[in-house]
Amino acid sequence: MLDRENKTMQEYKGKPHQIANTIVAIVFIIMIVLIAIQVFPKKYAELKAAVSKKEFTKAYSTVFENSLNNSFPLKFGFVDINGLMRRVLLQREMNDVILLKNGQEHMPMEDRSDEGIAANADSLKQLSDWLNEKGIAFLWCQVPQKVSELDGQLPAGIVDYSNRVADVFMQDLRDREVNCMDLRECMTEDGIDRYSLFLKTEHHWSPYGGFYAFQKICEYFRENFGEDIPEYVTDLENYEQTTYHNGSLGHYGQRTGWMFAGFDDFTLIYPKWETRQSSWAPHKELLREGSFYDAIFYADYLEMPWRERGLYATYIGGDWPIVVHHSETAPIDKTVMILIDSYGTVVESFLTTTFKNVIGLDLRWVLRKQIGKTTAEFVEEYQPDIVVVMFNPNQLGSPDSEQFQYGIESYRAGNTE
Repeated sequence: MLDRENKTMQEYKGKPHQIANTIVAIVFIIMIVLIAIQVFPKKYAELKAAVSKKEFTKAYSTVFENSLNNSFPLKFGFVDINGLMRRVLLQREMNDVILLKNGQEHMPMEDRSDEGIAANADSLKQLSDWLNEKGIAFLWCQVPQKVSELDGQLPAGIVDYSNRVADVFMQDLRDREVNCMDLRECMTEDGIDRYSLFLKTEHHWSPYGGFYAFQKICEYFRENFGEDIPEYVTDLENYEQTTYHNGSLGHYGQRTGWMFAGFDDFTLIYPKWETRQSSWAPHKELLREGSFYDAIFYADYLEMPWRERGLYATYIGGDWPIVVHHSETAPIDKTVMILIDSYGTVVESFLTTTFKNVIGLDLRWVLRKQIGKTTAEFVEEYQPDIVVVMFNPNQLGSPDSEQFQYGIESYRAGNTE
């Protein structure tokens, strides 16, 4: 099977694409030569003067290099024109990004071993059991990646394994009797086109995708945990929606340029009703207070230059290790702790409309920022009523993943001495 796929992949990148790549290369060589003619004489004069004055030190060379980089014209233009050339030449791949048939961009996920996936399921089972011992409700929420199963969006020969990996993990959790829900199944049952909930220039879902996940999680809480969540907080009609048309160029779009797939419309969704809340990011010593809008949206991203602006991180601020939310106006006087990757920031945001206290943890950054606490210690500190864990499939399959290290054994050992 894999040999056939590799052969097809080689055919996909065969002679027509080699010719197209040659044309692109020639165009870019010509552009580089023209830019060099424009830039080099001035910079050469500066360099020659520094040498003659014996000012060419190591520090000067660093300054000169930075100056050369900053004076290089059309830095983003090169990427944009490259993307345009590839579209003109009917190429669907650039810098490892694939253009799907529907015009969205995607980077296919490689396969993971069943053993690695099972190790993640064992870790999550241990966390679930430990929380249940403490009377804390637990839910795993499977986040989808962009590509649906067998829908023909990828070019021939390109394979994405995200759904296979997620399928294996979900079955492992069900075999271990761990509370779980699969948003892919929810979308299918609700007749929702998965792509309609994703941004086209990056891997993340749109704020509407995050809001949908929030709705389904609240629905699960009502049906399985007995939470009396008011309908108004999960009704999109009760939220303002401010859309920045062609306002966002995501991670994939930065790699391919805006002429390859265009821009995304991006929407800030926030309650119409009065809200009073705060968010505290300890690693930044940043406290934001006021309405939902004031406490949740990191408005700095809205001020970025149009070509560099990816607005997904306006929700919360991006991948932060820990954010502590408190809402005076939320109807449910409970604490929810949510362990997330970057997909979870939008969901974390909307949970603050419902629960008085929401604790957002990204364990990747808890470890990398050397926060010095384990999940078990965070649980003891914040005493949540509910813990939700939600990752996209790309987080699955590595036994040593930071996302599945919870510190339960060390916590137990420390509390039995």
